[in-house]
Amino acid sequence: MSDTSKKAHVSKVFVHWSESPEFSDNTEYTFSEFESLAYRVAKNYRHGGYLKTKVSVYFDNGFSYEQVRIDLADHDECGFRDHMEKVIAYAATERGQEFHRTIDAINGNDEGTSAAFYECFFDRFELANA
Repeated sequence: MSDTSKKAHVSKVFVHWSESPEFSDNTEYTFSEFESLAYRVAKNYRHGGYLKTKVSVYFDNGFSYEQVRIDLADHDECGFRDHMEKVIAYAATERGQEFHRTIDAINGNDEGTSAAFYECFFDRFELANA
C-alpha cells in the first residue's frame, strides 16, 4: 500500500463553466463536493452527447491541473477521477503513446515527458480533499 501522506491532495476544484445547470460557473468546490455533484449529473444525463464542464484542479503542494474539460454523461465521464483514469488508460495504448509523442514534439519536451506524467499521476497525487 502506498503512503498517501507524501502525496499531494486536492485543495480545490474550480469550475470555470459547465453546460450542466447543477454547477455554478466560476465557483470553487472541495474535491468531494465536485466529485459527488459530477457523478450525480453524469448518471442522470442519458441524452445524446455529454455536458461539457471546464475545471481547474489545485493541489496542496502548489501544483495545478488547469483548464481540463470533462465530458459528463452516463456513457462517458463521471468526474475528475474518472477522467484521469481514462486519460491514463489511453496514454498506455499505442494510439495514446503516439498522441503524447506528438504533444511532446509540439511543446519541445523530451519524448515521453507527457506520457510519464500520466503513468505516475496516482503515485504523486491523492484525489481527496487536502
